[in-house]
Amino acid sequence: KPLLVACDIYRPAAIDQLKQIGKELNIEVYEEGKKDPVEISKNAIKYAKENNFDYFTTTLSISPHKNSDWINEIGIKYQNDKTIFLYSNFKKEDGYKKSIELSKKYNLYRQDYCGCEFSQNK
Repeated sequence: KPLLVACDIYRPAAIDQLKQIGKELNIEVYEEGKKDPVEISKNAIKYAKENNFDYFTTTLSISPHKNSDWINEIGIKYQNDKTIFLYSNFKKEDGYKKSIELSKKYNLYRQDYCGCEFSQNK
């Protein structure tokens, strides 16, 4: 059983969109609002382990600006025998392009910048 975790606190409507997808796919969504994403992640991993979720992963590796190896290394560090991190690199096989197509299909908001603190100054 997978768990979706809402850590995208900067992009408008991202949490609501993830909840919408979770509802459509009948997958639980863990969210804490607009708190620190690192704390949300740590709490979500703890929650996943305590509630017998089989897997956790991230969609952060879809960004052409993120370091997939580093992101996956962190995920692997926090997995255990019962809750396994699913390695992901959505940049492979046109993953970024596919994400744009899925966003259009599900009418999801996409912005032209990453949403990090640095792009907010532009």
